[in-house]
This record gives sequence, C-alpha cells and structure tokens, in this order.
Amino acid sequence: MHPFTQLFIDGQWRPSSTNETFEIRNPQSNVVVGTCASASSQDCKDAVEAAARAFKTWEHVSLSDKRDIFIKAADILRDKYTDKVIAAIGEEIAVLPYMAHFNLSVSTVGLCPTDGTTTLSQRLPIGCCGSPQVLSTS
Repeated sequence: MHPFTQLFIDGQWRPSSTNETFEIRNPQSNVVVGTCASASSQDCKDAVEAAARAFKTWEHVSLSDKRDIFIKAADILRDKYTDKVIAAIGEEIAVLPYMAHFNLSVSTVGLCPTDGTTTLSQRLPIGCCGSPQVLSTS
C-alpha cells in the first residue's frame, strides 16, 4: 500500500477537516505513489494562524541559532532518511536517481557552508525537477 500524508498544522499531524484526499501520481507512469490529505479553507486558516503564533517566538531567535537548527535538520535528513527521500523524489517527480541525489544534496550539503564561507541561494523555477540553485560561494 502506498503512503498517506496527513496535514502538519500547529505541531500535529491531522487529516483534512473535510476528510478529502488526493492521489500523488508518478508523472511518467501515472502510477499512484501516495495519497495526501487535501487541505480545506479552514485547514489553511488554521495553518496560517499557527504559523503566525510560531513566528512570535521564531522572530526572536538569533540568526546563528536559526542556522544551527537548519544544519541539524539537514544532518538528520542526510544521515537517517537519504534512501527514503531519494525513493520518494524518484517516485513523485519521475527523475533519474542522480537528479534525486542532486536535489537532496543541494538541500542538505550545498547550503551548509563550512570554513568561513558564505552561500547564497535562490529558488528558481526550472521545470518539474526544480530545486534551490547555489548562486555563489565566497
């Protein structure tokens, strides 16, 4: 059976308030690779309100602490979930493994500067395989 993804709102996983779902299909084969909760207008309002509440705390976190949080998240993603992420990317957007690895690498390794470097990135729409693009490092 393919995976079901609930909505993540206010720190909790939950189904759509209307219980509606939609299928996630591989664009190459049209095979169903997952099902996702379909957010209603109320779910969207709930998510925006939760984000506004969270921002009241997040906006006071220092940039270096925010960086550390994102680097830790990238480390966890890379160290524990690489195979699952690569498989999901391949199934959901029908890319070759090397492109799935590239997308994950940009998200986890490419945006974690080391040795005093600074990385600037910008997300650009480049088709169905879009990912953040590293513009420069210094």
